[in-house]
Amino acid sequence: KLPKEAYLVVKENPMMIGDRRKKFYRWVSRQASVILVDPLMSSYELIINSKGVIGISGTALLEAAILGKPTHAFGHPEFRDFMTSSGYDDLDKFFHLALSDDLCINSQLDNEIYKYIGWVLENGMDLSIDRSLLGDNEALDKAAKLIAKSLGRFI
Repeated sequence: KLPKEAYLVVKENPMMIGDRRKKFYRWVSRQASVILVDPLMSSYELIINSKGVIGISGTALLEAAILGKPTHAFGHPEFRDFMTSSGYDDLDKFFHLALSDDLCINSQLDNEIYKYIGWVLENGMDLSIDRSLLGDNEALDKAAKLIAKSLGRFI
């Protein structure tokens, strides 16, 4: 469904590294109009330079919504109410909005998004991450610094 004038930039979640076979990434990178980027690339930079963000249910969707970008969730994130569209049927709606020149940002959701973030910070819990997921401590430290830097821009 990707419109001909659009590119899809694919960034794997760093926590997924090692879960997929190399064959999958080779297949993705060979698709027309698809660009596979380093999983440790700055999500913030990708989001601000994008027309919109599509995801399953990750926090990149929430970050994009905070930045006023059109967002489309294929999954069911708990913050789905802040997404521009969701599911397979609304994908055309997302592309139309994301590629339109007269993008209208829904600023009335801003306050609700910040209330949600406040709730998460108040009620969330710390999780320990298995460092073996990223292969080595240096890669995990780099990913953690990127996540912290991105969060710092939003808070």
